Formats: sequence, structure tokens, C-alpha cells
Amino acid sequence: MKKFKYGKEIFALFLSMLFLLYNCSNDDSYTETEQNNFTTHLLYPEGIKDDAKGNFTLLLKEKNSGTEYKFENETEKSITKHIISGNYQINIEGYVVVENDTLNVYGLIENIQINTTNNNLTIPLYLKNINKDGDFVIQEVFFTGTIYPTGKKYDSGKYFKIYNNSNRTLYADGLLICLSEFNPWTKRDVTPNIFSSSFPVSAILMLPGKGKDYPVEPGKSIVVCDNAINHKTTNPNAYNLTPAAVIGKAGTQYLFEFPNTDNPKLGEVDNPEVPNAKVIFTTMKLNTVYLHNRGAETYAIARLGENISLNEYLNQYKYDYSYLNEAGNIFKRSVYKIPNEWIADAANVSTPGKHNWLVISPSIDRGWTYCSLNDKDITRFDTCIKRKIKEKNANGIDILQDTNNSTEDFIPRAKLFLK
Repeated sequence: MKKFKYGKEIFALFLSMLFLLYNCSNDDSYTETEQNNFTTHLLYPEGIKDDAKGNFTLLLKEKNSGTEYKFENETEKSITKHIISGNYQINIEGYVVVENDTLNVYGLIENIQINTTNNNLTIPLYLKNINKDGDFVIQEVFFTGTIYPTGKKYDSGKYFKIYNNSNRTLYADGLLICLSEFNPWTKRDVTPNIFSSSFPVSAILMLPGKGKDYPVEPGKSIVVCDNAINHKTTNPNAYNLTPAAVIGKAGTQYLFEFPNTDNPKLGEVDNPEVPNAKVIFTTMKLNTVYLHNRGAETYAIARLGENISLNEYLNQYKYDYSYLNEAGNIFKRSVYKIPNEWIADAANVSTPGKHNWLVISPSIDRGWTYCSLNDKDITRFDTCIKRKIKEKNANGIDILQDTNNSTEDFIPRAKLFLK
């Protein structure tokens, strides 16, 4: 057997290393994760007096470690708790009693750094607006597109499906479909931040009609697609979006389109059988409205305010903003805004692992849904987001779930109604 000349020395060195490691792990200078007292001040919605009594549940999640804190039955407006430092998402659910009426409220902060120097935060609360009469809601959004048999992506044939979730006939005339200006992946410190009052948009589609040209019955829906043609003739994996294939299927009452005929390279044609949604604003060239195929935007449906004409809107509702970009330069842009009170419904879409902030007020939608599991997920194609069915009404008509929380209200990566 071969003997090691330095065996005793190596063994002694090994013991010394163990001794050092043990002493380091028990050294007085070792510090655990920094902890501190954190105080949350709750700001009641407008119209509720400061002395109104309430009951609140706070759920704090540290986004890096996954550490969660849940504090229940908190009755004070200022709440102090002991937590570790970190980057947090804070959810608040509860109620406030006003003149013997119980009003449900909630609050949300998406990304907030909490440490010994930043440990005092005011969180606005919002009323849970439950529209008992119902309205139009977003039922499906097909933004991912399909792929050719060769594996190449096919970006046409996308659509919005909008549902009458009420117990009365609604009119689709003049309905607005809006896309967010900001991306939920990249948080911007924008000036001015108008989210509490308005929704900044990068594109707006307006449905045709003079007021009562397109009545939509309870439980029925409309489809608004980028091109109302049989896309299967170009890509066998795509869908037929002609009126014969869409109207009547899964309760669809009307079909609209927004083809881009200004750019011949897109190869889109205007189907004369299908009424067009008008592009009244877009930040893209050649009057294009494009749905992000990985899901990185918010969609909203709205109506112009009472007695506001389209020309008045375009003249009075511009939004000029700025922010400091990654290069250290001031980025400036002029877009449009939709007042929050005009919005009937919205759906936040993002991607797990990349989501950073909500780009609409939490009073409109405080959650988000998805189709893509990551930035390069090829399994996202041919899936959509689809709103859940809550129940059936007395007439056997589906009532779709609408809690103003897309995380709870939508099925991610769902099957299209066209299948």
C-alpha cells in the first residue's frame, strides 16, 4: 500500500478548517435577517369618515424569500407589526361600518421595499364595487396567436370576446377597447402618476353604431378580431374568423374586425361583410393595433363619458408623462387616458417571474392572469385567458365571475371558444 507523506499535516489542516467554520457560525458578529417594526396607515375611500370602525386582514409576502405574514382582525387604521426587511407585496381585505352599512374594502401595494429606513407606509383602500345590474365584461382574449406546422409563429387571427353579464339588453355601439400604455414587466416611476384617476393607454378601438344599432342580449357576446377571414387558408393551425364560423357559436351575436390595410406587408384585407372597429388612437405606426403575444399589457373596455363626443375626447384627454430611463435620460411621451369611471371592465395580463407592477388602478383590477409561463414559452400559443363561470341565473344564463381580480376571475392558458 502506498503511504501519503503528508497525511498527518492534511488531517490537522482539515481539523483547523472545521474549527474555524464552527467559530464563524457562532461568532457574535453574525447577524440574522434584519428585522424591524413596520407601520401601515390605512387611507379610507373618499366619503368614509376617518373615525369609521373597520376590521382588516393584512397579507404581506416577501417576494425574494417567499416569507408570508398574515395579520387578522385588525381594527385600527394604523397597524404596526414586526417583520423582516425585504421587497413586499401587501394585500389588505376587510370592511368598514358606515351608518349600520358594511362596506367591503381592499388595498394593494405591488412592490415596496421595507427596511429600517423605509418602514412607514400609507395604503389607500378601495370599495369593492359589485355592480348588481351587471355590464359588459371581457370573456376571452386570444393574444398569443398560433404557429405554422413549421413552428414559425402566426401573429394574426387574434380577438377579444366581450360578454353581456347583465340581466338586460346592452348596446355595443361606441364601446371602447383599450390597451395599456405601460408594460407590467418594467416598472416606471412616471410623472405624473395618474393611475388613481385614469388609465393611460397605447391604443383605443371604437366599435361602430349610433346608439342602438348593436343590441346584445343577456348571456350573449360579441367578438372583435384583427381580421375576419378564414385564417386556416394561410395557416392550418389557425382559425376561421368569418361570420359564418363565429356568429352563433358559443353565444356570439356580432362579429367586428380591425384589419390593418395601411400596411400591405401584413396581407390583411377588409371583409366587407363585417363592420369595422375604428382605431381612434395608437402609438404604433401605420394605424396598427397589435396584441402582445406573450401577454404584457392590460386590456379594458369602456364608454365615453356622458355628453362627451369623440372630438372632445381627443382634444381634452391627452396624457403627457415622463420618466428616467435606464440610460439616465428623461423619456417623454404623449398618449391618451381613460378616466377610471368610464371603464366597465379590465383584465391585467402578465408573465410569472417577470411581473413587476399593475398598470391600472387596483380599484379596477387588483390581480393578473397569464398564458405564457415565461418570456420564451412556446406552449403559450393557441391558448387564451377565459373568464370563469360563477353561476347560472334564474333563466339558466351563465353569470361570469367578476370580482375585479383577474387572478381569481380568469382561467389562464385556456382553450379558445372556437375549438
